[in-house]
Amino acid sequence: MNNERIQRLVANASGRRTRLAVVIAILSWNAILYLIGAWTPITDPAQSRRDASGFSADKAPKFHYFHYYLGAFPLATLNEDLDYSKAGATREIEHRGQDLIMEYQHWSRLGENARIFAYLPGAWLKGSAEAPSIRLFNGLWFTAALLSLYLGFFRAGRPLLALVLAFVVAATPFYWFEVYSRENIFGLLGSVFFLVLGMHAPSLAGRSPSWWVALLTAGLSGLLIAFCTEVRNETIVVMMSLVAMLLFVPRISWLQRGGTILLALLAFSFGRTSIQDHFDRQWERTAELVEAHGGHVHKGPRISGHRIWHPIFCGLGDFGADKGYAWNDRVAYAYALPILEEEFGIRVKWSGGFGTDDHYDEAGLYYVKFDEIEEYEEIVKGKVLADVNTDPGWYLAILIQRIGRILTVTLPFAYAGWTVIPLSLYLFRGRLWFHLRLLLVSLPLSITPFAIYSGEGATYNSVFPILAVAIILGDLLSRSTRIEPHTVPAR
Repeated sequence: MNNERIQRLVANASGRRTRLAVVIAILSWNAILYLIGAWTPITDPAQSRRDASGFSADKAPKFHYFHYYLGAFPLATLNEDLDYSKAGATREIEHRGQDLIMEYQHWSRLGENARIFAYLPGAWLKGSAEAPSIRLFNGLWFTAALLSLYLGFFRAGRPLLALVLAFVVAATPFYWFEVYSRENIFGLLGSVFFLVLGMHAPSLAGRSPSWWVALLTAGLSGLLIAFCTEVRNETIVVMMSLVAMLLFVPRISWLQRGGTILLALLAFSFGRTSIQDHFDRQWERTAELVEAHGGHVHKGPRISGHRIWHPIFCGLGDFGADKGYAWNDRVAYAYALPILEEEFGIRVKWSGGFGTDDHYDEAGLYYVKFDEIEEYEEIVKGKVLADVNTDPGWYLAILIQRIGRILTVTLPFAYAGWTVIPLSLYLFRGRLWFHLRLLLVSLPLSITPFAIYSGEGATYNSVFPILAVAIILGDLLSRSTRIEPHTVPAR
């Protein structure tokens, strides 16, 4: 692109026609990616997360059938020959009640039950629960995120940065794969963050809306994050980013600042509690239905989400293998098994799988999972804390190595994270506080690879390198045309 074209691009970036054209381009680009993902999905991605199972698409479809047709959850059947219709689902309950189940392996009892909603957009589009897919769900969130980013930064008085940022995110291969080619949920974290960032970009730029608009935006953001946290628990870190966005709003009183933060927290808490209460009621109704029709009621315990010490134990396998850690559930189980019996008198049958060989039911359908044994969590916690207290230098070295990996294995391309160091110094010296705020509010997304595990693409949670690249590109484009990059005063 020659200098004359760059000048035209920058000069027209704030025009209404350009805004409409970019919105149409975002919608078109995502529609194309969605269609390509259906026809020729990416099979060998350059960027992807392999550190967790995520959505577990091998288990989830079991529950989609009855949820879509009858609104029942968690309800599945041992029968594989299904009639995909509401009448068929009703007959399945009435005539094959003995095959009804409430759990398949361990998908429904470990929380994050709002995941089941991810199948609905695709099913609504097809009018059928057959061959369910979450790609449309992912695509809608990602499209909304790009539109929010672009329009939000446009309203913030940064039309060029809005254009560059939307382009960089849309052009990142990680999102092509995780959103449109893979039946998993790993693109959701970035989508939620960019959606919320776009909503609050004008405030961060010093263009504070009215008090009521600020409260509404904060409350809506809290509800959106709450819903997505019940889809994928790690999305909770976006709530920390939201609090930072509200805290860093310039030129407002501390009363206003505190009010918006409080409302966001209340909305988040209300949203999560409401969703969890909904699924608790669903569970009770389903248990009654299954029992009434002679099916297999699950009477074991449930938890509301991932426990923390098991993943921390396993996560130390990224750089702490010398002390017996590995990113492998079964390594943790093998460590805890003899301690459970020797110190707590709990004898567990285990043949090396992801569940024990003990069951809650006589039919052997619902195995006991280590995560459900309270003493197991205490055992893995005890080893982690003992090793850290005994050898803090060992743990500090792990954290330093994780930081290096977070800066190196990055989006939109490798080593992009290192640009944030000179860029931050440049922004600080230039008193470009808006851009510094952007980098700061994005840092919570790096908590998981820093505090838990940094291998196998876990660092792709981080989005600060994407923001850094967009800021640098926007500044270079502005300088190449001698046009001031900031259309509102930096504060």
